[in-house]
Amino acid sequence: PFVSLSVENHFADLAPTFDQEGVLTAGGTAGYNTQLLRAEAGTYYQRFKYAYYDDVQEYENVRTFYGSFSVKPMDWLSIRARYTLEQLDRDLHTVLFTLTQSY
Repeated sequence: PFVSLSVENHFADLAPTFDQEGVLTAGGTAGYNTQLLRAEAGTYYQRFKYAYYDDVQEYENVRTFYGSFSVKPMDWLSIRARYTLEQLDRDLHTVLFTLTQSY
C-alpha cells in the first residue's frame, strides 16, 4: 500500500502568499503496488490549468479525479487502464488503455 500528498505553489512575487494570483496545485493518491499489479486512485485541484490542443486555453479551479489499474504479466509486457474526470467549465471524461513492451 502507498499514500501520497502534494502541495505546490508557484508565484512571481518576492513575498509569496497562498491568496495571491499564482499556480496552486494540491492533491492526494492512495493505492496498492506489487511486482504483478498496481491499483491507484486519487484527486487533485489546480487553480489554473492550461490545455494545449488546437490553441492554448486557460481554465480556473479545475478538480481532477482519477483511477488506474495496471498488470505486468511478463517482464517485457505491461497493460494499463486509466480513467480521469476533470471538472472545469464542463465535465471531461478520459479513458486510456495502454500496452507497453519493454526491451
